Amino acid sequence: MLENTITVLKNGSTLSTIHWYYDEDLGKVILNLQSGEDILPDDTVEIKYHYYKKYSDEAIEAYIEASLTYFVQYNYQKTFEICNGELVATNNLSPTIEEEYLIALVASIVIEPNALNITTPDFSFRPNDKRTIDDKISSVFRSANKARGLIDF
Repeated sequence: MLENTITVLKNGSTLSTIHWYYDEDLGKVILNLQSGEDILPDDTVEIKYHYYKKYSDEAIEAYIEASLTYFVQYNYQKTFEICNGELVATNNLSPTIEEEYLIALVASIVIEPNALNITTPDFSFRPNDKRTIDDKISSVFRSANKARGLIDF
């Protein structure tokens, strides 16, 4: 519910939610001021909000499937796929927890590449990082291969 992330202020004072509501159909905050509480020309109304983009289950699954192609591109030791809504690896093996984290990290780069704030010993991403998606994912796989000690010639 978006209202939990909205604060409305009039002249610097927070308005109670009885004085406003968010209309989801219009995508607007509607003020519902009582008589005598009118907005005057010198008044200021400030609306603060946090926005969290929501994705459907189908969209998230599509992003995860798209991220799995990078594992093939970077010659990862296993091939992953989504089968009947479950993530499986080559020969019907379950991915390890480390691989699930790696898949989640790659998927998060694919979904919102400029909204990440991640720091590891081998790489870091900050919001509005100007590197391309491929550059970010490449650094993830370099780190993953380094952590496993794999050398590929």
